[in-house]
Amino acid sequence: MPSTVTAQKNGLFVKAYRGDAMTLLAMNMAEADIRPNFVGFTIGFSTPESQEIKYIFNRINFGVGDLPDPDLPEAEQPYTSTIDAPIQYFRWIHVPGTRFIDEQGNFPFGTYTYYITPRFMAAQGVLKPLDENLTCKFKIEVAPFIDGQIEVSFTRGFVTSQAFASRFGLDVSLRPDDIDNFDINMVAGRKDGRSFTYSEMYEWCGFQARVKILAILDEVIADPTIQIDVLAYDFNDPSIREKLLEIARSNRMRMVLDDSTAKNKNGEIKGHGIPNSEESKFAANANQISPGCVKRTHFWRFAHCKVFILKKNGQAFKVLTGSTNFSINGLYINANHVVVIKDKSAANLYAEAFEESWNRPKKFRTTSLVNDFLPEAVPGADKISFAFAPHTETQAEKIIGDIAGWVRSAQHSVLFAVMNMTTSTGELIDVLKNVETEVGPQIFKYGVSEGVKEVKFYKPGRKNAIILSAQSINNDLPPNFLKERNPAGMKIHHKFIVLDFDTPNARVICGSSNLALGGEKDNGDNMVIIQDRELATVFAIEAIRLVDHYHFRAKKTKTNANVPAVQPRQPPRRMVLRQTAQEWTPRFYDPNDLKFVDRNLFCPMN
Repeated sequence: MPSTVTAQKNGLFVKAYRGDAMTLLAMNMAEADIRPNFVGFTIGFSTPESQEIKYIFNRINFGVGDLPDPDLPEAEQPYTSTIDAPIQYFRWIHVPGTRFIDEQGNFPFGTYTYYITPRFMAAQGVLKPLDENLTCKFKIEVAPFIDGQIEVSFTRGFVTSQAFASRFGLDVSLRPDDIDNFDINMVAGRKDGRSFTYSEMYEWCGFQARVKILAILDEVIADPTIQIDVLAYDFNDPSIREKLLEIARSNRMRMVLDDSTAKNKNGEIKGHGIPNSEESKFAANANQISPGCVKRTHFWRFAHCKVFILKKNGQAFKVLTGSTNFSINGLYINANHVVVIKDKSAANLYAEAFEESWNRPKKFRTTSLVNDFLPEAVPGADKISFAFAPHTETQAEKIIGDIAGWVRSAQHSVLFAVMNMTTSTGELIDVLKNVETEVGPQIFKYGVSEGVKEVKFYKPGRKNAIILSAQSINNDLPPNFLKERNPAGMKIHHKFIVLDFDTPNARVICGSSNLALGGEKDNGDNMVIIQDRELATVFAIEAIRLVDHYHFRAKKTKTNANVPAVQPRQPPRRMVLRQTAQEWTPRFYDPNDLKFVDRNLFCPMN
């Protein structure tokens, strides 16, 4: 089934994009078809297991009914179906809920049918009944993303969310105090009168990235002829740790594990290399089981890759890479990605990088691996190339400069999710920080990072960029919404940029590299550069998912600089849907407004 589907009915245009176990739904209508009483879209779907139409819920309605109650189970919360509370936006990302998992734990992936209907108000503020004659119906695959020999998956990265709050509450810890003697099947907490385990919480938070990582380890465990080489930085996930130790018992695992240290603000030495770190404890344990199977290094700063390389008879045949550390933070708090490539030529490049890291980490800058982007032919991508670090300063500046040039030359869109850009340096980081002026005004610019000082919110009547910090949020949400958890630490750990998605020139840059000059000079790192429409689109959906999520929360924390700091902030009011088109649609039809660009970018009417 194709990665995008278009449909049309009675003036409603729809375009659906296939993501990683999710769907981006984009709608469009000509301004002439927007009647004064148009109030949004009802969105329904049916799964491969059932023809019953289920409707997406909306936490915002027309101001009727009870408000959410944190003491009620999710199933009893007073959320309103979009039959009665239409979505007042021209796109939506649908992630099927865990309630569809069967008793065997299987999710009903496959071909979904979507039903999208424009809705209208009658007189006296009464919503007209849903008119099936206006419903646009189409099918698209909802499943983990696979394109040829390439798979892409993401962590959920939504500890700060309504979904996490309703499932697990606000007080649960993502890890027990004693992580060395910790069974993930032990009870983590209670919510709605039921106990839940760390395993249940990790499965939800880790999403498809965790599935991919554990599946590769299970593949190695099941086949005694497979060996695995690992490049790791932050490393304490109990399931990954346990599985790798099992593989080490048959002498089929080698690992290069970071041992960096640094002084904290109190002058204490911290880091992966101190004797009582979780990484050092694992290395000692593994080396006792299989002597010499774990080596420690940090190149000139960090051994920063997150890589599995699978081999048979000494021949590499599969590699997993990406931004996801094999840790509790990396999988269950951070937003991250993994890329699995089932191709010998690509896997051999990573195998070569592993051997250099294993044998001569301080000579890595002298190898042919670091000279430039290394192209390979991999089924599933139009073009794909790789870059390995650490580079010499000249090589690092060229790699970073080339990508910065690609960003400046974008013709359609720039979307990104890149971790902390506040302290990072280099031409590319500078371009992303200033993308509003570095890239043409006609280009759609949408990004999220961590700790960015100069955030840029949506401004009505302007086609400005939206650049957000995932740290600039709090729990001060309208009463339609449950209070959310806002844990310390990084939420955005991705390192990817998408250029000109859904065009023939689409490109995505991803991997473990922080895309900063310092890291490219001093870290053991890797980048994957993919020129492919479908693969760029799945990353674009991830960027949109995160920007939308944090934009809503960040907007709620904006304060008026003219109000004295001592004045208590008024609690937010209940959000309600608008009852006429004039109250919510004009910005989507103003050619000088970002929402106009958004509406026509995701669902062109031609």
